[in-house]
Amino acid sequence: MKSSVLLSVVLTVAFLVTVSECVKDEEPEVRDLEAHTSETNVLSKRHICHRFPKRVSFYVRLTRPLTNLRKNDVISFDNVVSDRYHTYNNGTGKFVCPSSGQYVFTWTLMTHHKRWVVSDLVVGGEVKGKLTVDSDENYESGSTTIVTYVRRGATVYVRNIGGDGKLEAGVSSFAGWRLSRK
Repeated sequence: MKSSVLLSVVLTVAFLVTVSECVKDEEPEVRDLEAHTSETNVLSKRHICHRFPKRVSFYVRLTRPLTNLRKNDVISFDNVVSDRYHTYNNGTGKFVCPSSGQYVFTWTLMTHHKRWVVSDLVVGGEVKGKLTVDSDENYESGSTTIVTYVRRGATVYVRNIGGDGKLEAGVSSFAGWRLSRK
């Protein structure tokens, strides 16, 4: 009997530690749900942790060509293919980081024949990556991927910094996901 009580206590403590780690991560969704829940027991926290497993990710694409891009224009990918937590705004072209951590970002751009484009990935106001695509006679595409730490609330976006101002639809895309919390 004593061993079953001890096992029950150990499992309860392990569960509470896991739940408290889950809720501590400063995710706005977790805090919002916790503030709106009428229950403050462990089961409601368990539900919150299960509902928001902290696997933030998004994937967006261009469905129409972008023309007349100027220097420093944000490239707004109009088709949100996947974005469970609504972190990417296709009106502004910006991802808003919901929780701090290591993130992976990748983007692909396609240009028409005899066109070129140079882009930056901007994270919290700093350039963290660059991609150049230059086409001779055919359509040309290029991709790049970076891993960087992003603070909660920082914006991440792809911007045009040079070229002749035209991107093709279909292949041009932007994606990101959280790799780890720290």
